[in-house]
Amino acid sequence: MSSLYRRLLFMTLLPACFLALVLVFYFSFAGLRALEQELLQRGEDIVRYMAPTSEYGVVSGNWLSLQGMVQGAVQQPDVRAAAVVNRDGRVVAVSGRVNLGAEYLKSPPRGVTQVASGENWIAFAAPIYRSQVGGDVFFEEPGSLAGNPPELVGQVFVELDKSGLAARQRDLLLRGIGILVLALALAAYFVARLARNLVLPVIRLADAVRAMADGRFDTRVEENSRDEIGQLERGFNRMGEHIDEVHRNLQHRIDEATALLAYQARHDALTGLVNRREFETRMEAAIKVAQGGGETSSVLFIDLDRFKKVNDTSGHMAGDELLRQLSRQLQSCLREGDTLARLGGDEFGVLLPGCDVDNGRRLAESLCNQVAAFHFAWQDKIFSIGASIGLVPVDGESRSVSEVLSAGDGACYAAKAAGRNRVEVYERQQLEQRQTERDPWRERMELALAGNHFSYQAQAVRALGNGRGGYQMFELSGSIDDRQGKALPLSLIMEAAERYELAHAFDQRLLQQAATALCRAGSAGKHESLLCLLRVSGASIRHPDFTRMMLELTDGLDCAAGSLCLMVSEEAAIQYPSEMELFYRQLRERGCRVGLDDFGGWMSSFNHLRAITPDLIRITPSLVRDVGENRSSAALVRAVQEIAADHGIATIAASVDDLNNLQRLQELGVDYAQGRAVAPLEPLECWLEGAVLRHL
Repeated sequence: MSSLYRRLLFMTLLPACFLALVLVFYFSFAGLRALEQELLQRGEDIVRYMAPTSEYGVVSGNWLSLQGMVQGAVQQPDVRAAAVVNRDGRVVAVSGRVNLGAEYLKSPPRGVTQVASGENWIAFAAPIYRSQVGGDVFFEEPGSLAGNPPELVGQVFVELDKSGLAARQRDLLLRGIGILVLALALAAYFVARLARNLVLPVIRLADAVRAMADGRFDTRVEENSRDEIGQLERGFNRMGEHIDEVHRNLQHRIDEATALLAYQARHDALTGLVNRREFETRMEAAIKVAQGGGETSSVLFIDLDRFKKVNDTSGHMAGDELLRQLSRQLQSCLREGDTLARLGGDEFGVLLPGCDVDNGRRLAESLCNQVAAFHFAWQDKIFSIGASIGLVPVDGESRSVSEVLSAGDGACYAAKAAGRNRVEVYERQQLEQRQTERDPWRERMELALAGNHFSYQAQAVRALGNGRGGYQMFELSGSIDDRQGKALPLSLIMEAAERYELAHAFDQRLLQQAATALCRAGSAGKHESLLCLLRVSGASIRHPDFTRMMLELTDGLDCAAGSLCLMVSEEAAIQYPSEMELFYRQLRERGCRVGLDDFGGWMSSFNHLRAITPDLIRITPSLVRDVGENRSSAALVRAVQEIAADHGIATIAASVDDLNNLQRLQELGVDYAQGRAVAPLEPLECWLEGAVLRHL
């Protein structure tokens, strides 16, 4: 029973009950009084009749006639006793048990009246007068005759039983209560029917609203009312149809966006080939097949030669076009079941299922020849490139994807060291030799860590008018000096650093530098206006040394901890969900912010927002790059922005290098933007001094 139904019943029945109680009380009280008056009147009538009738017997001394009269009186209903006394107060006739005392029998008469009463009886008396004229004067009132006052010769007493009166009064009350109950029952029945007819449509509307709130947008109500409720029913149905249509359109857009995200999660945006993530997934499946005794496979790692010359002389647009054309050329040389992937930059990978080492080598040499014969024309220039290919067999002894990647990296390095544009096959018995050939990379990273050969850069993040904080946001990045004295960005070597288990050490240096910068800003009273973004590798959140150092540093930041936001890639959040949850919880306990980087590259991206609830997300460059010209990219960015806004999460567009894209991102509601079109990459000290410390 709904609360509205109960309130309506209460408001309707309460006045009816009150009125019924008043009426029953009034009429019952009146009935009780009437019964009591009737009994009194009856007693007075009896003694008034007996008084003149008893005159003759009293005067003549005929006691027998008087005795017969009082006995006849007692035979009447409710009469329990009757008595006649003479003028001296002596009882001359009596019938029944008289409760009156002698003082009442001898007291002077006061006319026809009630003389006494008890719990169960009531007594009446009337005087007996001697008649002074002849004739029948029994029915005349005493003293009505002219002349002298009549002579008193005696009195008549009658006692009535009150038990009959009590029984009739009780019956009257019971009938009144019965009538009250019946009336209230009938009233409740009709009121309930009326309330049901009035409330039922409202209840249906309320249930429909709750169903709509629960997401059942196809909910409708019956339109069977003709008054204002009917207007509400029709209005609700029209509103539900509109909401249902909007929901279907939005769901269709989300499905399209999810499908596009699923595709982009597995493919490279530039070439349309399978990306590194999907390539590693397929490699892992091939390794499991080989470990289970199934077919062996071969993996080719292709590193282009002289590709940097194209970018340096003709720009990145020429390099991108070369990669697109070469991708189509390589794909045409492979079988239908083979996988060609772009691993990053000018690196490609080929997975050859069911292909042994000999057949893999022949195919790799064929690809080398194809690349060597490829001539790329751009404007007035023609470029020739080559390919260094490392071949790694995938058999029962292959243990993991990282091992195959490391072996392919070593084989590629050996091919380049042997003169480029050639094929090198990885052999396990040469592992130590291959490792020695790769040691220069490891040595360079270890020397940079040992000698602190680091430089740090800051890039400002601009609010697009939708930003939610009144602070300056910037990203802190770093680089190491290579052998030629040029700065090598850490972002380019972090993948190799993860293989050599050095990624956490580089992240520690960045975190220490961020803490130093925030403390400097804090000493100048400016830390509350800063928000430092710092990208952390997936390997670091799993490394105990980095976690311990991170907790010590954030504990020491005190009030500046809220100015630090650690960004972890969405890929790492998917690969290490439990470590990610613990990492985020520890940071939040210390007041730091957390964010998801490269967001939008996975089919389940939207679910991560609900599971992780970061403070901000940075949209992957593959979605941002074509947002100004590609409607699908714009739709995806809009979907990400709307869903992030629903969860109270700020959004950053990464790698915004075009002013048209910047304007389009602002129209789509993105909160912040970062890239060359927003602010350049500057040395940290210069940026901190110019943008923060000087503005005191």
